[in-house]
Amino acid sequence: MRKNKGSVLTKIIIILILVIVIALGIRYVYNQISTPDTSAIQESFGDIQELATEQYEYTIADKYEDKQELFGIKIPFTTESFVIKFSGTIKAGVNLEKAKVTASGKHVTVTLPQVTTLSHTTSKVTYLDRHANILNPSNPQSSTELVDKLKEKEEKRAIKKGLYTKAEKKLESVITEDVKKVAGDDIGVKVVFQ
Repeated sequence: MRKNKGSVLTKIIIILILVIVIALGIRYVYNQISTPDTSAIQESFGDIQELATEQYEYTIADKYEDKQELFGIKIPFTTESFVIKFSGTIKAGVNLEKAKVTASGKHVTVTLPQVTTLSHTTSKVTYLDRHANILNPSNPQSSTELVDKLKEKEEKRAIKKGLYTKAEKKLESVITEDVKKVAGDDIGVKVVFQ
C-alpha cells in the first residue's frame, strides 16, 4: 500500500514538473514569436535621412542705418541706410539615420536624437528706401551680416514659441503610427529623444 502511495506521489510530481516545463516553453516561444522584428521597423524608416515635422514661417522688415565716425563723433552727411525685407521658413525635425529600435515582448522603444533645425531658408532679400553717399558707400557685407543676425534672432524666437516641442509631439505620432503599421496595432510604442 505504501509503495502504491509513493508511486502515485512520484507520478503527480513528475506531471507537475512536466506541466511547468511545458508552460515555460510555451511562454518562451510566444515571447519569441510576439517580439517585433526591430530590423523590419528600422527598414520601414526607409531612405528618409531627415524627417521634418514642423515648420515656422516669418516675414521681416527691418531698418539698417550706419554713419561714419571720427574719434567717436558722427560725421554729418555720411549716413547709409536702407530697409531690408525678406521671408523665411524654418523646418524642425530629426535625423532618422541615428534612430535606434529595441523591442521587448510587445513593447518597442524608438530612440531618436534631439529635435534640431533641419533647414532655414529665406526668400530673395529686398532693399527698400536705400540711401548711400560718396563718403559712405553701400556695403553689401553689412547687409549680409544683418540678414544672418535677423535669421538667428528669428530662429531663437521660433524655438521659444515651441517649434521644437511641436516637432517632438508630431514625431511621436508619426513614428508610433509607422511602427504599428509594421509590427501590429497591439504593440506598445515609446519614443525617446536623446
